[in-house]
Amino acid sequence: MRVLLKAIAWNFCAYVTRPFELGLSLLAAVLNNLLFVYGIYLMASLSASADWNLRQPFLIMSGVLVTAWGMVNLLLGGLDDLGDYIACGKFDAFLATPQHPLLLMATFNNSLAIMGLAELLQGLAVISYLGYQQGGLLAIKLLLAVIPSAIALLSTLIIAGTSAFFVQSGNHLAFALSRLLMFMSLFPVSALLNGKERILIYVTPILMTAHLPLQYINTGNIIWLVLALGSSLLLLLGALALFNLGRRRYQTANWIGI
Repeated sequence: MRVLLKAIAWNFCAYVTRPFELGLSLLAAVLNNLLFVYGIYLMASLSASADWNLRQPFLIMSGVLVTAWGMVNLLLGGLDDLGDYIACGKFDAFLATPQHPLLLMATFNNSLAIMGLAELLQGLAVISYLGYQQGGLLAIKLLLAVIPSAIALLSTLIIAGTSAFFVQSGNHLAFALSRLLMFMSLFPVSALLNGKERILIYVTPILMTAHLPLQYINTGNIIWLVLALGSSLLLLLGALALFNLGRRRYQTANWIGI
């Protein structure tokens, strides 16, 4: 926690004496996010049947996912550059410290802190609006659903970045995978996919970022939340194991090169 607090202070120190620039940066980030989310909403509207009300489930998932993505980017957004650092051979600096390299990479190399803060504020605003419209219980369920979604998004960032250990141009693959997951999670695939296509839900992180949290929100059954949290934690453990495997491979390759 102390490392995270120091990292946040470091990432925002340039704006302490320039609040006007901070406000402009947040405004630009919010507008960017609104255009992105609204674009997905329009595409989903074209795919939905005429008798299906898209507005409510989309508002719910945008509140959960934008809040979760904002938390990840604000606190650990440096992981978005993990694939680039590995592919370009600049990851060595993070291996020569007593701290875990992922923690250092995620916190003190965070270029997405402003974007994360804007996403967090925007997501919380949507959750507050839904809570005001439909009661505080819904807002509480949405906030609880943020937890497994954030863990799953974080795990996907680690897996995507770690792919650069094993695959050439893995940094480009990492960028594509992380953005695709966010898009597919916001896009209401649970309702729009039918038949054999629904297997996509169960073999990708969409299960943890969108499907299981949405089941919990709609039914209020705590079992769905437990399943979402448990599966996202398993995904995180798998992501860390894959990273450790790739790190050993990376270190071995460097020693051979020397």
